[in-house]
Amino acid sequence: MATESPRRALQMARTLAAGAAESDFMPGVSDLPEFMPEAEFRRRFGGLDSEGYARVIAGIDSRIDALPLLRR
Repeated sequence: MATESPRRALQMARTLAAGAAESDFMPGVSDLPEFMPEAEFRRRFGGLDSEGYARVIAGIDSRIDALPLLRR
């Protein structure tokens, strides 16, 4: 986003310089599954094309979209 225009780059730089918190640009991830062996991933989600995995990805995307620094 910072590279889409000089105006946006300046806006983002000013926001960061003013003391943005990590939570302004990084969503919470402590409740997300990680370090999962492939067999466990397949058991839980069925694969990369599964509805369950798509829901996890959609949830992550919505967290990112809600971040203050990334709002347009």
